[in-house]
Amino acid sequence: MKTILTLLLVLTELLLSAQSIELRAGSSLIPSGYIALRYQQPTNYAIDFSIKTFLDKSRKHGLNYTAFGIDAMVEKPFSFMRVGIGPTVHVESEPWVYGDLSLAKRINYGIALEGAGELPLTDVFSLTAFVNQKFLFSKDLGRTHFVFGIGLSYHFSNN
Repeated sequence: MKTILTLLLVLTELLLSAQSIELRAGSSLIPSGYIALRYQQPTNYAIDFSIKTFLDKSRKHGLNYTAFGIDAMVEKPFSFMRVGIGPTVHVESEPWVYGDLSLAKRINYGIALEGAGELPLTDVFSLTAFVNQKFLFSKDLGRTHFVFGIGLSYHFSNN
């Protein structure tokens, strides 16, 4: 109970200082469907930080591919767009292709680059279009992964 209460307090503190939370949907070139939840944290400097959890899923050509993971980004905001770079880690799963691999061998990691444009809809909501290119280090699981799509951001007022 103490652990749950501590986690709730930490999450509340993070949300109180958050700049925005964004729900994203899109597609990759596999092709697969993509959904993500992104949290953005402002700083006192010319950069922001964000962390994003994602799920990438496809049922094409008899395969049942799933990848989930996390991206952590350092972002440079401009007037209506931002660019970011940071580490990415994701776990790939497909019973027929990766069935014999252990969990440790299905983890792929690398560097993610991202660009996003933002269109304000109201004072607190905005529409986002994004592209995300990953350069991965495991040649057995694939070296690149490209995702694009749209998102809806909710901006907290921290005045």
